[in-house]
Amino acid sequence: MSDRRIDINVNITVTVSVAEPDDAESYSFDELGDEAKERAIREITERLLGPWWDQHDNDRLQETIVYTLAQELKTPGWDTYGCGDFPGISGVEFTSWSIGSYDDQVTLNGRLTRENAPALPWTDQISAVQLGERDLGQIYVWESEDHDTGVGGDAIEAIETAVRDAIAAALKAGQEEYEYIGSREAVTELLAASDYEFYEDGSFWG
Repeated sequence: MSDRRIDINVNITVTVSVAEPDDAESYSFDELGDEAKERAIREITERLLGPWWDQHDNDRLQETIVYTLAQELKTPGWDTYGCGDFPGISGVEFTSWSIGSYDDQVTLNGRLTRENAPALPWTDQISAVQLGERDLGQIYVWESEDHDTGVGGDAIEAIETAVRDAIAAALKAGQEEYEYIGSREAVTELLAASDYEFYEDGSFWG
């Protein structure tokens, strides 16, 4: 009988969990050293733009978009209410929006009129602007029944441009708010005012 060599390859993965000692102390943000504070800021920033992103943040962005659009259109109430308690633009629905992705956009449905958008360059021949396409890729200008002379091309272009500019300003405000939520300034202010606790090295305690 001859011996035969058999090679057996076995991959072994060893997972080592390093637990914090039971008697580890927790620290407030203000009690951390400079390096630990930097780590705390990094960790909280990642959480804010990741697992901690919640409906409150979504509401905050939408409120910013709606309020800015109302400000651009001079919608009644925009100068009376604040961003967080503005009731919205009557006759206009925000059906969807996306910020922080490769394709930021906002989708609207509804109708703009002299009543809810007095800042637009209205003419006697234009009664309303219908919204219903993504990013206002297409809007519809309604002619007034009281004037049968037709709407001139310049008037249509002027009001379409004004609506698109207002939407662009609102979307930009939403983008800026998104960037601010995850900014160093915002995170530092949040940590200074919060009751979050950290380990000595700045890793998140709870």
